[in-house]
Amino acid sequence: MKAKTIEHPEFGQVLLIKRRGVRRISIRISDTRGIRVTMPWYVPFAVGELFLRNSEYRVTEIIKERRYHTAFRTPISLPEDPIAFMQLKKEATITLSSRTRELALQHGFTAPDGSPLYKKITLKDNKTNWGSCSAKGNINLNIRLHLLPEHLRDYVILHELCHLRHMNHGPEFKKLLSTLCPCTELKRELVKYTIA
Repeated sequence: MKAKTIEHPEFGQVLLIKRRGVRRISIRISDTRGIRVTMPWYVPFAVGELFLRNSEYRVTEIIKERRYHTAFRTPISLPEDPIAFMQLKKEATITLSSRTRELALQHGFTAPDGSPLYKKITLKDNKTNWGSCSAKGNINLNIRLHLLPEHLRDYVILHELCHLRHMNHGPEFKKLLSTLCPCTELKRELVKYTIA
């Protein structure tokens, strides 16, 4: 990977990234990481800058839209005090681990020996999502999940458990999740919270 930071007159610092295996130029906008332009390894940085200039209107619209939606969302943040953070992480580890095990056993996400189907659970200070599931069957949960209402915690956990059977968001995944919870309503409610 090669990277270069440029100063954009409207957006501030923008990171240009060259990666092997990337086939086209794309722009990602993140509340935590800022604006990133990713491009194929062989493309000059100047082409990435030109791509950004040609996309300024769209980027501006996306930023405005995000600010509007963020204004009506409840931020969920972690304590800045290290002692309070460690206490929260300890509580979250106990609560989320036991609830994941409970839901896995309750809904049949089990191995032939009756143990939970997932390999391990890890709690992370993730800035981009509430949870994820790896191809190896490891479930990662955001520590902030502990601060959400219980029914939304369960929704995220069930979502990740469904990935143990379907590693995508295709029709089979959606069908399975919808048999476990009212996923459309819960997804709509979860969007009212933002990771801060």
